[in-house]
Amino acid sequence: MPITFPSSVAIVFDETALVDPGGGDVGATERAAVEAVGAVIDDVAAVALARGARVERVALSADGPTFLRQVAALDVEVVVNFAETWAGRADREAAVGWALEARGIPYSGAPPRALTLCLDKPTTRAVLAARNVAVAEGVVLRAAEEPWPRDVPPDGAWIVKPAAQDASHGIDSDSVVEGAEAARARAARLFSRGLGPALVERYIDGRELNVSMVELSGGPPRVLPVAEIVYGPMPAGGPRILTFASKWDPESADYHASVSVEAGDLSSTLRAEIERTALAAWQALGLRGYGRVDLRVDRAGCPFVIDVNPNPDLSRDAGLALAASRAGIEYATLIEGLVVGALHARDR
Repeated sequence: MPITFPSSVAIVFDETALVDPGGGDVGATERAAVEAVGAVIDDVAAVALARGARVERVALSADGPTFLRQVAALDVEVVVNFAETWAGRADREAAVGWALEARGIPYSGAPPRALTLCLDKPTTRAVLAARNVAVAEGVVLRAAEEPWPRDVPPDGAWIVKPAAQDASHGIDSDSVVEGAEAARARAARLFSRGLGPALVERYIDGRELNVSMVELSGGPPRVLPVAEIVYGPMPAGGPRILTFASKWDPESADYHASVSVEAGDLSSTLRAEIERTALAAWQALGLRGYGRVDLRVDRAGCPFVIDVNPNPDLSRDAGLALAASRAGIEYATLIEGLVVGALHARDR
């Protein structure tokens, strides 16, 4: 028997997500992220209200006892979980999921185990490799003086990124370097900013593809049309990568040097392999509801997973909603399917 749209919905989020961090260059891009959170909350609330649901917006307190009382007091059929941090810390994101699990209330998105795995990029890589999902060669550095592994050739191009951050935090035009010593120096810079440990991955200078997947109204994972990041001339001849500014600063040159479009010119064999790889990553990491797998294709035509996002942006103009629209799924239908799907998820 189909489950209808719930009569009551709570949208929960970290109270710090709507706090303007202040001025300066970093503040400008962070403010864009703050605005994006507010916009998607408004979008989802509008869909739920249009379906006749009572909607609560709950800004989760950074105070532990208050936070637990807020979760205990939730009196709705389903929760839309937009808490990508708790108390402003990405490493505490899964705490919200665990609290909702303990409360026994259905919620949207990935379970806490998947959130924890995907935030810890080295562990993500290990899990994927164990399931024969291709990942780029990599090294984890936890200190500037840590020895380079003897079994990893030091030469060539590397991309250096924080091992436990998301949304491209810590990634800029200087993130791609040549050789182990330059990688170590870049990692030291991340350490100095409080963004370490560092993941050093072999840089694949090939096509960058995004595969969004959804489970609508209790259905199985559905692979949406593959998207591609098309890069124009990068500022100062920088590498073709998505920096933090690319995602969050519309005034930056990086932002205008990359655009997401539906991937074209993919052979049937390559498309099938890309979709197979993305679905294998979804299953290996235990994603649920919605998610996105990012890949790069090397010159031999082999796709490698470079990131897995268990809670991608659900804004109307973000990649997942655009991919859904290319599959003929309107925004309101997408949100409705994800909310109803959360009700089904409690029975798994």
